[in-house]
Amino acid sequence: MTSQYDPNDGSSDSTRQWSSVHDHGTSFNQKYGLQIYYSPREPGSVASLEATARREALTDLPLVRDCHDAIEFGVHPAALAGGNRVPAYVRRDIDEDLETLLRPGRFVLLIGDSTAGKSRCAYEILQAQYADFLIHSPENGEEFSEGVLALADQRKVIWLDDLERFLTPPILPSKMLDEALRQKSVILGTIRAEQLNLISPRYATGPNAPNAQLLRNARAVISRAHTIHVERRWSSEEISRASRISDPRIHDALHHSDEVGVAEYLTAGPQLYIDWKSAWAPGVNPRGAALVAAAVDFKRIGVTSPISRAILEEAHSDYLQARGGARLRPEPIEEALHWALQPLHATSSLLTPSEDGDSFEAFDYLVDVMMRDTAAPKPPGSLWEIALNRFSPEVVHTVGHRAEEMKEPLVAKKIYHVIAAAGVDHGSFHLGLLAVQQGNLEEAERWYRTAISQGNRDARNNLAATLLRSDENSTEALELLKSAAADDDFYAIDNLGDLYIRRKNWEAAEELYARAVEKHGAEAKKLMGALLIAQERWDEAWRWLDDAALSGSKEAYFYLGIWHEQNGGVEAAIESYEIAVAAGFLRGINNLGVALAKANRRSEAEGVFRRAIGGSDSMSVAPTKNLAVMLMRDGRHSEAEQLLVTHLEQHPHSDAEVLLGDLLVEQNRIKEALPLLSAAAERNSSMAYLGLARLYRTQGEPRKAIPWIGKALAVRGSEEVTSAQVACEMGLLQENLGEPLRAAFWYKRAIADGSVKAEVCLGYLCERTNRTRQAIKLYKHAMEAGDNHALYHLGQYYLGRGQLKSAIDFLGRAQKAGEDVVMMLAYAYQASGRPKEAMLLVEDAAKSGHKAAADFLKTHTVAEKV
Repeated sequence: MTSQYDPNDGSSDSTRQWSSVHDHGTSFNQKYGLQIYYSPREPGSVASLEATARREALTDLPLVRDCHDAIEFGVHPAALAGGNRVPAYVRRDIDEDLETLLRPGRFVLLIGDSTAGKSRCAYEILQAQYADFLIHSPENGEEFSEGVLALADQRKVIWLDDLERFLTPPILPSKMLDEALRQKSVILGTIRAEQLNLISPRYATGPNAPNAQLLRNARAVISRAHTIHVERRWSSEEISRASRISDPRIHDALHHSDEVGVAEYLTAGPQLYIDWKSAWAPGVNPRGAALVAAAVDFKRIGVTSPISRAILEEAHSDYLQARGGARLRPEPIEEALHWALQPLHATSSLLTPSEDGDSFEAFDYLVDVMMRDTAAPKPPGSLWEIALNRFSPEVVHTVGHRAEEMKEPLVAKKIYHVIAAAGVDHGSFHLGLLAVQQGNLEEAERWYRTAISQGNRDARNNLAATLLRSDENSTEALELLKSAAADDDFYAIDNLGDLYIRRKNWEAAEELYARAVEKHGAEAKKLMGALLIAQERWDEAWRWLDDAALSGSKEAYFYLGIWHEQNGGVEAAIESYEIAVAAGFLRGINNLGVALAKANRRSEAEGVFRRAIGGSDSMSVAPTKNLAVMLMRDGRHSEAEQLLVTHLEQHPHSDAEVLLGDLLVEQNRIKEALPLLSAAAERNSSMAYLGLARLYRTQGEPRKAIPWIGKALAVRGSEEVTSAQVACEMGLLQENLGEPLRAAFWYKRAIADGSVKAEVCLGYLCERTNRTRQAIKLYKHAMEAGDNHALYHLGQYYLGRGQLKSAIDFLGRAQKAGEDVVMMLAYAYQASGRPKEAMLLVEDAAKSGHKAAADFLKTHTVAEKV
C-alpha cells in the first residue's frame, strides 16, 4: 500500500482564509459602528451631571471588608435558612489557583456556566486576601475608565462581574485596562462560557469590518486575563469538603450532586427547571410555561436583550398550541406572568423583568440547560419569523448566525437577504459565505461585490479567495489582497502571504509579514515562523514561533509541532499539537493523530482521528484518509472500507474516492476499483491518475499504466500529488518494465524531492542487484526518517543471512509499527532456540484474525514447519 498520512488540516480550502464575521449578539451591534470614543458633553447636560455624580461617588468607595452582602456582590441567593440567604462557603478546587494568580497588577477571569459558583469564589478570595483594598464595581466601560483615572494612586480591586457588559459601548478600552494593570490594580471578573464563545476567534473577523473594532477590543481585553474555568459539576474532593459543612441546604444539595452541580442546586436553578417543565400539565400553568419557553428560545436564537411583553405574548401562542392549546386549559395571561415572575424561595424566578417592568428575559440557567441538551427541540419556525419582523437588522444579523449554528441554512439565508436588501453590508457578506459553503462560487462573487459596494472592506479578502478558487493566477485577486493587506486586514495578509509562498516568492512574503508584526504581534510572528519552516530555515523559524507562543499565539504551537516533527522530535510535536488543540485550534487535531501514529501510539491516534471525523465536516477529510490508511496498515481492511464508504456518502467525489480505489486494488477487487478511479480521473484528479497507474502496474499491465503516469507527471507538484510520489511510482513502473537503471534514476529523483518510501524501493533494488551495503544504508536512513517498512526489509535481510539477533530486533520493531512480519518473526524465534515465544506469537496473531497464522495452525506446529 503506498498511501501516506496526510498532515493537512483536511479543510477543502486549507490554504485560504475566509473572514467569517460572526459577531453574535447586540454586544457588537452595528449601530455603534467603529465609534469607540466618547462624544464631548455640553456643560450642564444630563450626561455631564451624571458623569459628575459618578466621579464624586468614586471618592467614597467602600473597602472590600465593608461589603458584607454577598448577594449585592453578585452571588445568587439560596433558600432562606436561619435568616441567611447565603450558605456556608465550600472551598473549591480552583481556589488555590485563584489565590496564586490574583495579584496586584493582574487580571483574572473566571469562566463557567450560570450558577457554577464564579461570583462566590470571587467574593471569598477578595474578602480573604484584599479586605483592606477599595472596591470599584463599575457598570460599564465608561465607569471603568473614570475609576481608573480618578483612583490612580489608590489600592483598589476592580470587580467586573458579567464581563460581557463591558465589551459593548461604552466599552472598556483595552488600553485603559493596561493602565489599570500598570497601576497595580487587582482586577477580577466573570463571564459565562456561552458569552465568551460569542467572541471566540472561531468567529474571527477581519479588522476592517463594521463592528470589528469592538470585536478586536473584546478579544484584546480577554487576552489580558489569566483565565480559570469553574466547573458546574463538583469534584469528589469538593463534595467531600461539602459533606463536612453543617448547613442543611448544602446537605440537601449533595443528595443531587450526581445530577447537577451543588452551587446551581443551591440557587434553585434545577428546581425552577423542574417547575417549568411540570407547568405544561393541563390546568397547572401551561401558558406561563409557554411564555418561559419563548423567552428561553429568543436567547437561544441570539436575541440577548429583554423581550417586550407584546412580542412575548405573540411568540408564546405557537408553543402553547403545539402542546395541546385549549385542551391544556391555559390560565389567563396576567396569571401566567405572575407565576413566571414569582421567585422560588425568595431567590431566582423563571422570568426576570427589566427596569421598565414591561420587558422580560429568561433565567440564564434555563438557557444553559437547553443549550447543553443536544436533544432539545429546535425553536419553531414562527420564532425566526417574529425575530425577522420585529427586531432591527442589527439584532437580526446575530439571529442569522444562530440559524447557521442550528443547521437552519434556509432561515439564515432569508435573514441575510432581508438585511442585504436594507443596504446593510453584513447581509451581503454572509450570503457570500453561505454561497461558498454550498460551492456556488459565482453567487459568492456576486454577493461579495455587493458587500464591497455597501462598504464592507472584509469582502475584498473573501472575494479574492473566491476568485483564486476559480483562477489560481487571478490578477484581480492579487490586487484585492494587496489593497486589503495595506489596510491591515489580517486575513488578507495571511492569504496574500500564502499566495506568495505558493509562488515561491519568499522575499515578498517575508517583507509582508515583517511589516505586519508591529500591528498584529503574535499572529504575524506565527506567520513568519511558518514561512521560515516552508524554507527549512529551522533556527530562525524556532525563534519566531517561540516568541509568538510566548506572546500568546496558541496557533504557534501548531507550527512548533510541525517544527518538532521535521526535526525528529515526535513526542515534543505531540505536546505542541495538544496545546494547540486544547486552545481550540481544531486544525491541529489531524496533525496530532499523525504524530501519535508516527510514535506508534496507534490506539491514541485512532481515538484522535475519530474525534476529528466527528467534528466539523470541513475538517474531516484528512483524518478520514489517515485513519483509513492506519486501519489498512493494521490489516483492518473491512473497517477501512466502511469508513471510506460512509465518508463518500457525505462527501461525494472527495479524495477518499481514490483511497477507496487503492484499497480495493490492494484486495485485487479491480472491477470495483476501476470505476472509482476512472470517475475521479475524469474530474482531473491527479491522485486518480497516480492510482490508475498503480492499478495497471500491479495487474502486470505496465503499458496501460504509462498514459496515466504521464498525466500525473504533467501535474506533479500540485496540492494533490507531490513530485516525489509521481517519481517513486515511475520508478516502480520502470522496474516492472524491466528497466532497473531507469528505475534507479526515478527513485533518486523521488529521494531528492523528499520521498522516504523511494529510499526503501531503491534499497530493495540495490539488494536484489548485490549492492547490499548501499541497500542497508538506504534502509537505515529511511528507518531513521520514520518509515516502518524499512524495518521490515532490514529484518528480512538479517534473517536471510542468519543474523538472528538483529533480525529479531528489527522484525519486532516492525511488528509493533504495524508491519505484517508475524511469520518471519516466529521463524526467527524458532531458529534462535525460542520455540515457546514463536508459538505464542503465532497463536496470538491467529486469535487477532491473522489469516496466514490461522491457516498455519490448522496443519502445523512451529517446530514441524521449521
